[in-house]
Amino acid sequence: MPFDPRLNLRNILDLWLKCGKSDASTNVLLGKFPRDLHSDPMTDTPPAITQPAATLVLLRDGASAPELFMQARAETMNFAAGMMVFPGGKVDEHDRELAASARISGGNRHDLDDTAARIAAVRESFEEAGVLLTRGAVIPEADFIAAGPAIAARNLQFGEFLARYDQHIDLDVLRPFARWVPPSDRHIKRFDTRFYLARLPQGAKAGHDGNEAIHSHWTTANDALARADSGQSKVIFPTRCNLARLAQFDTIDAIIDHARNTPVVRIQPELRTIDDETYLCIPEGIGYPFTRQALKQALRG
Repeated sequence: MPFDPRLNLRNILDLWLKCGKSDASTNVLLGKFPRDLHSDPMTDTPPAITQPAATLVLLRDGASAPELFMQARAETMNFAAGMMVFPGGKVDEHDRELAASARISGGNRHDLDDTAARIAAVRESFEEAGVLLTRGAVIPEADFIAAGPAIAARNLQFGEFLARYDQHIDLDVLRPFARWVPPSDRHIKRFDTRFYLARLPQGAKAGHDGNEAIHSHWTTANDALARADSGQSKVIFPTRCNLARLAQFDTIDAIIDHARNTPVVRIQPELRTIDDETYLCIPEGIGYPFTRQALKQALRG
């Protein structure tokens, strides 16, 4: 094929790949994972827009170590299908609107993004796990059970639910823990996810909705890692890193103190070639003992 001066470096590299000339160095130069190396250079699309999201790590005391609540995502889900995850989801406009409500207290009210993300974490925990991190009047059991699915289906707004049952959210119940965003490739789904920690309220029972999540259980961080290593379950790279970080501590108080004393930075994994092998890596010195995984082993959403 004659050289076309309109082709830029990215087009040339994509043509190189289409001719079968793929190797780790080319992958790193393009900033892509293998699953992204199939696009037509003439119809290349920009990275997907990043959407704000929130995830809640629920904690309770265990016999020998803190336990975490995890759910198995349904195989039919577009994101993290079949993976073990913490409850969470997208921040929506109603979460941002609710941030100004008198029913919300605590936190940094000047940071609208953080406030909306904390509200989303509370809402998603109720929708997906049946755990409500609010204070207020006692909610009749039948109404409590019906409200989660109704809010998830958007048949009932979360703010309307809070007002109907005189519920209030104290944002300080949630402790900021981490913030992750995928590399700028062509993911179909890209989420800028804030992770929060919270203790399971006394008397609360966590479960799964049978829709987005089809199984759930309490586990220690070390046991969750062991199950992933043995192939009994699957976790994406950010979840594996967060589990390794949580596994360092023997009590919930120690986890909370660590989170309080470790500034949250926005983590965006990157590809690096180390000893002729490509790794997915995050920076050192931000609280994580596990900072890289071979790309051929790493799972994404």
